Amino acid sequence: MAQKRKSAGSKVSPTETGIAGKGGLSLQGMLQWLCLLCMGVSLAVPNLVYSGMNWFQTLHFMKWVVALVPLAVLCIVAGFVVAFKGTEKVRFTIDPFGWIWLAFLLYVTAQPLWTEIKSVPTFAREWFFFASLWAAYVLCYNFLPRDRFRWILWGANLNAACNVIFAELQIRNLSGPFAFILPTPGNYIGNTGQQEMFGLWVAMACLNSIYLHVAYGREEGAYRRSLPVRLANILLLAVNAWGLWGSTTRAAILSLGVAVAVMALVTWRNEEARHLRRLGGIVSLLALGLLATVLFNAGRAGSLESKWMDVLKNPETVGGRIDIWATSWTMITQQPLKGVGLGQFKWHYLDAQKEMLQRSPNRDWKFTMWAHNEYLQFFAEFGLVGGLLVISLLLWLLWAFLGIVVRREKIPLETLWALAMLALIWFDALWSRPFRRIENALWISAAFAFATSVLLPERLSWSTLRRPVLQRGVGALLAGVALFGLIFLGQGMKGDRTIAEAMQARTPQAQRALLEEAKKALMVRDIAERQVGKHLISLAQISKDMDLLTDGLNRLWFSFKSESTAEDLMALIDWGNRLQNREVLDALLPYLKPGTYRMAEPAPEESSAPASGPMVPSVPAEPSGS
Repeated sequence: MAQKRKSAGSKVSPTETGIAGKGGLSLQGMLQWLCLLCMGVSLAVPNLVYSGMNWFQTLHFMKWVVALVPLAVLCIVAGFVVAFKGTEKVRFTIDPFGWIWLAFLLYVTAQPLWTEIKSVPTFAREWFFFASLWAAYVLCYNFLPRDRFRWILWGANLNAACNVIFAELQIRNLSGPFAFILPTPGNYIGNTGQQEMFGLWVAMACLNSIYLHVAYGREEGAYRRSLPVRLANILLLAVNAWGLWGSTTRAAILSLGVAVAVMALVTWRNEEARHLRRLGGIVSLLALGLLATVLFNAGRAGSLESKWMDVLKNPETVGGRIDIWATSWTMITQQPLKGVGLGQFKWHYLDAQKEMLQRSPNRDWKFTMWAHNEYLQFFAEFGLVGGLLVISLLLWLLWAFLGIVVRREKIPLETLWALAMLALIWFDALWSRPFRRIENALWISAAFAFATSVLLPERLSWSTLRRPVLQRGVGALLAGVALFGLIFLGQGMKGDRTIAEAMQARTPQAQRALLEEAKKALMVRDIAERQVGKHLISLAQISKDMDLLTDGLNRLWFSFKSESTAEDLMALIDWGNRLQNREVLDALLPYLKPGTYRMAEPAPEESSAPASGPMVPSVPAEPSGS
């Protein structure tokens, strides 16, 4: 039997009763404070940092550290408390939504049994990221205090406003003196590293400010916030609205509109006219931000206008995505049941595009690592079963949402925010890739936790952990996997720094030794392998050593076979052309659009090169030194 609320507004969410017990701070309260601190860092900070030049992956690595280390610490502490104290001392449960999500995670974990994984390091990285989302959901569901969650929203809004300032400096080529700003002059991306992600981040911050404005209008008496607090919130919204329009990101702008529509729909159905007016008033500030952009930032306004005109004039291209979607659909049809594997979409893209161009020769050739539609990428990577599991979770929550709209049930303020945030991110997922960046994807977990704790059953007959040993086992598993994840990340940090040191090494021998050392870390092994190949090719060009060149090209070939990128494809084609290796060219040229590549005549100094060099081994084997 299901234990479910009588109405959405009457159900007590797991952590809305406060974080202090009658005799002071309880064990439950300590975990709630720890959850607030750790999730506050994981949610509100990562988009403000970037790795810097001391790391090989100059953008993402420190974002992963800031997002995942606090979460791992929370998993370890909460997991051990549950394992040793049990649920009699600490309230800990996994709701039916969480169990289905866990089943999906187990399905993904077992996927290598029936699907060939091209890149094991990519699978391992993506697995830990995906497992982190489930852990964040379970911990937020049980321990994140709803009455103090707004602190995190304020932190995220400040983060976004700082990114807007960074972007304004970048676009004006003024960010150079500031070592903490991503050095990308001429771009409007802040420290997010990519324009679509910048637009998504400031859109999420705008939604946070809209929610806070509506929430402060609902509260009376001692709960009503002071005028300076409300004005500060409006100021942050103004800054982030300026950044949203300046980002010229169509997906983010449309997604924010959908999120606001969800908030308006629930408020209207609950006949809260005063709060609906407040919502309309604060949304008008977004329109004023657009007007200010047109008047005072003509360059960005012109870029935004040109993008929207492209949508109107060329709707069939869907903003340049239609060819990518056609390739994604081809990938789905190639392995409809099994899928290509978690994180493997990017490495199957060129193969799928080759078949897509054979089916539709008039399509354009494009290389990307993402489907720019998360739903297509889910079905491509997870197959029919995994894709349907994801869709079933969404449909379950959507059905519950439609139920409260029809019945006009009042819901807690935090649930209103959660539904709007989910609408924003999942609509953006139609056009972009919000789940491929952990610093944004973690917000999905928090929003799901707030929504399901009110709208869905807390337990069903099959979803209850009745035996203490099972409850303690789940806690131990949570802590153990998090500890192993920290080791995985720590080794990756060391490996990434080692690769960065190798790039600065003064001698080829030192560089090679450092790269071989970095290969010991699974998290960055693929990167190190590729750099070894490039190192050998560069060394061979200097020394004119054909054996080194063959070894380097073999390594680059194996890297391409496991992680196929356009950069390596063009490099291998170039070398195949220079060496006049017909076997290699016959294998690689079909990846390009027919008629777009013409073999060059050999240069005089290369005329003595062998007609068919030993570039590709006749028998596939692992590169030497692996």
